[in-house]
Amino acid sequence: MSFGAFSKKLEKDASIPEEDDWMEWEAAENMLKVWMQAAKKTGVSA
Repeated sequence: MSFGAFSKKLEKDASIPEEDDWMEWEAAENMLKVWMQAAKKTGVSA
């Protein structure tokens, strides 16, 4: 399941453990974007 699909699923009904998973996944997605941007600026393969 993709992050987008998981987010959409939780819009209707989410347990606390699912919300915790969502927050961790969102942080990982955001960090990946930052790392990819840094890699692109420095010319490092990501």
